[in-house]
Amino acid sequence: MEGIAGVGSVVRVEQGEVSFSFLQENGLLPATLPTVVSKPEIPTIPTVVSKPEIPTIPTVVSKPEKPTTPTVVSKPETPEAP
Repeated sequence: MEGIAGVGSVVRVEQGEVSFSFLQENGLLPATLPTVVSKPEIPTIPTVVSKPEIPTIPTVVSKPEKPTTPTVVSKPETPEAP
């Protein structure tokens, strides 16, 4: 009820769509409520799941591999010089 009241307040300020708020309160415009709710739900699910999965896998594998290789090669070269 609170969410619908907030939307009705904005419509009433314009005074041009006063009839729209009346239809919402009477329940004559049920198609408007589900239409707005289904739109944000579709893009929210795939966006949050695909973002964290991609960067998490390569970040952990590339970090330990890079520092381990140069560290072992630099150690044997230092004692051979002197």
